[in-house]
Amino acid sequence: MGKLLDLTKRLGRSAARGLTPVSALKQGLAIDQHKALWTQVGRDSRGLWAYLRRLHAGRDPHAPGAPDLKDFSQVLEHWGLTEEQLPRVLREMRWTLATWWAVWAVFLGLMVWSGPSSPTLRAMYLVILSLVCVTGIVTTYYRYVVLANRRFMFFRDFILGRWDQKKE
Repeated sequence: MGKLLDLTKRLGRSAARGLTPVSALKQGLAIDQHKALWTQVGRDSRGLWAYLRRLHAGRDPHAPGAPDLKDFSQVLEHWGLTEEQLPRVLREMRWTLATWWAVWAVFLGLMVWSGPSSPTLRAMYLVILSLVCVTGIVTTYYRYVVLANRRFMFFRDFILGRWDQKKE
């Protein structure tokens, strides 16, 4: 009983100062060290967001120096591909698509065969697995269609089904 009383006193003192997270306790950090650590993480993440904004800032397809999207050779050059590499890249993309489908099928089978018995947890696993695999399948298939048809299209047009139209 004495140990329990001592533990409650320590927790009470901790609550008065502001609870120190369990991860900080495991690392042996005091509350001020923990706050300094999270402040640094916040600064680093702001730097990451700034980097991502700079990375995507130059993605305007109509900006000066951007490739002409109607000229497929310029698009290939912008993507770092050559005409000689195109058949090999298409073959690798077919293998990548097959791999995505196989991964989805194998993990779906494993989940059904030996997954959780809770229907809620099973549904959650199914949603996560499907989101990851379908994202991989759709983005790889988009790239494959663009390269196989030798005609650039925006991903938005591909998703909306406007990729089947004849050349204008």
